[in-house]
Amino acid sequence: MFLCSVIDNPVVVMPATPQINYFESRQGYYTQYKKRQRLLAKGPRDEPDGPTYRAAVKKFSEVIHVAEADQAGDDNLVITVVDRYAVHLRNQGRERTLDMFRRCCDSAVQEFGHLKYKDLKVLHVQEWLDKMGLERGRSRGNRLRKWGHTMKRLAVEKLQAAFSWGVQQGMIARNIIDGPAKQALGIRRKGASRGRDYVLQPGEHAKLVGVAKPYFADLLEFLHGTGCRPGEAYHATAKNYDRAKAAIVYRHDAEPPDYVHKTARRTGKDRVIYLTDELRAMVEGLCAKYPTGPLLRNRDGRPWTNSSVYLMLKRLRTKLKLTDGKMIAYSYRHTFATDWLLDGGSIKVLADLMGNSVAMIEKHYGHLEVDPGRMRQLLSTFSAGKRSSEQPRPVATALREGEKTENRKIAAAATPPSA
Repeated sequence: MFLCSVIDNPVVVMPATPQINYFESRQGYYTQYKKRQRLLAKGPRDEPDGPTYRAAVKKFSEVIHVAEADQAGDDNLVITVVDRYAVHLRNQGRERTLDMFRRCCDSAVQEFGHLKYKDLKVLHVQEWLDKMGLERGRSRGNRLRKWGHTMKRLAVEKLQAAFSWGVQQGMIARNIIDGPAKQALGIRRKGASRGRDYVLQPGEHAKLVGVAKPYFADLLEFLHGTGCRPGEAYHATAKNYDRAKAAIVYRHDAEPPDYVHKTARRTGKDRVIYLTDELRAMVEGLCAKYPTGPLLRNRDGRPWTNSSVYLMLKRLRTKLKLTDGKMIAYSYRHTFATDWLLDGGSIKVLADLMGNSVAMIEKHYGHLEVDPGRMRQLLSTFSAGKRSSEQPRPVATALREGEKTENRKIAAAATPPSA
């Protein structure tokens, strides 16, 4: 959405910078671009969140600067960079990410989307955050419409992601939201544990599954047993199940509306989520029950989301009086990796199981140290196996003995008898 000076009088001279304007007499949103007034959307005046205004915003982004984005560089409007990034997310099939991005950044574009990127300052971002931190009435659910620290941080991170993508695509020269800028904005994580950094305590998973409804227990078992990304569990369908591999497989060349896994475009490899025997039996049962659509569903038969899983986990942990730390769906993936490495498992194998690179595993988990006793146990097991493999095989020993006997006979025949 875009910063606009809403006017009702059509004879007012519009500024040089294109803006979205509503005309009561025409019952529609318009803009003037290249000396031509263009209709953006017909309907009631309903900014900032109404369907008519959102349609106008979409049309505005198509009209202004998008066609010249590749050549404009830092002369691109902020809306151009944000709009192109949104299109990228949609093309990648990342609908939930796109929805969150819009929720976070629509108001940003309304505030400073009309600016050329080269004119955008950290001050503009700060003023936007300050404005969103003020109470703006109540929502339909009677909740205060006001951003707290967490929402501000999330919004800045989404905007930062859009600008980083713009830099990678050559649309802009640099990302103004860097580390110092975030520090100046007061964007930092609080001391409380992040959900994705939470490690399940011994026995905690069993307790959760024990009190969970069957449809939620299935999801927890899948996350616990595979270490997959939550989104990979939510999108699994019967079509993705490979019986021969006993795995869920997301192809690298999938296109929306099919699920496109996170590293498909970057690596060009399929994402293979291997299943234990127990999970294989569970998945095959779900495939028979749900031949189409997601295998793991909530009570209403709909796909799970991160927020719904978080709420379910919160209720169950409260019921069990497990109040330490904040647990989310991603906590299972973090726990899987942590337990694997502390048990001395191979980083390469873990990277393959989790659909990550070895470098990424080392970056996030390189600080973990395996217990010295476990290290000695692994060394002893390896050494014992090595010694076992070095024991002469019976057949090979017999062959070598036979070869030595034959050589002695040949040598004796070649030696002349002594006088």
